[in-house]
Amino acid sequence: RSSMTSGVPLQERHLVEECLRPFHCVPVWIDTAVFGEMYNGFCKGVLWPVLHNVTSVYSSQPDNVVSPSAGAGSGMPHRSNSDSQFSEYSMDDVEQGPIHGGRGREKELWAAYNTVNRKFAEVVVQCFNEGDLVWIHGFHLLILPSYLTRRIPMAKVGIFLHT
Repeated sequence: RSSMTSGVPLQERHLVEECLRPFHCVPVWIDTAVFGEMYNGFCKGVLWPVLHNVTSVYSSQPDNVVSPSAGAGSGMPHRSNSDSQFSEYSMDDVEQGPIHGGRGREKELWAAYNTVNRKFAEVVVQCFNEGDLVWIHGFHLLILPSYLTRRIPMAKVGIFLHT
């Protein structure tokens, strides 16, 4: 009955909370529009491509084509442009324009990502007991450890990113 666009209806949230209580789990309720921008916009449109080496995120030009016969025997592909191929990537302080998935909405998507990570931090801080281990799984909450350790300096925080 629910989806990423509709979420759990407000009148049913207490049922979800009751079901999770025996497992010592607490849901983090996020506005569905904000969650969609964070998940579909920033995570899938920005972080996923960056973490999976999709170079079109950094450039409006297509990826360099690997020549199938080049580098034969060495196991290393031969790229068509030698020294100049990475020159545009070294300009970290220069705004590169719209990113893959962002379509010019980078600030809004980044704001949604921050909002969701902060909301998770609020809930963790409310539930935290000294000695707890906070385990974070996935790139959707990459900045959560920063928010947590600022508010709970003694927290043990682990983060796992699968490959």
